[in-house]
Amino acid sequence: MKKIFLLLMSIFVFSCLQGIQDEEPIIVCLETESRLMNIYIDLSGDDNSFSNPNYGQKLKQVLDFDFNHNGYTEVIKKTKALEAIIGSSFELLGKPNEWLAQNIYYVIKLRLKNKQLDARLFLVNSDIVRSFEGLEMTGDLNTDRRKVHLLA
Repeated sequence: MKKIFLLLMSIFVFSCLQGIQDEEPIIVCLETESRLMNIYIDLSGDDNSFSNPNYGQKLKQVLDFDFNHNGYTEVIKKTKALEAIIGSSFELLGKPNEWLAQNIYYVIKLRLKNKQLDARLFLVNSDIVRSFEGLEMTGDLNTDRRKVHLLA
């Protein structure tokens, strides 16, 4: 009796699994899906005051990751056209109409100088600039990434 019960249960389970494999996946389209806002992040100056010569780029990668995974923004890759708009000076961020023509709504410019991170945030639509200056960096990416996460 026990063997018959196990046989019947096995047949039932396998038939259920076979039915699942034959079905097509269910795709649900959500009406709340929205486009991400484009953001451009530039590391304009790195004084190489740290032992790792790529330290500034690694901090930028942390910031890129945060903004690419926040559900609101997407980091746009560097191009010659965008480099021309932002310029090389830390103080200059370009003109709003130039950024809007590129569909970019936020611009962040970073600078590492004397083991400090300075950042400028340009809200293109409202033509407002916010500055964050003097964030002390240790040179240890594991420690400093927390400060960059807070900045994001």
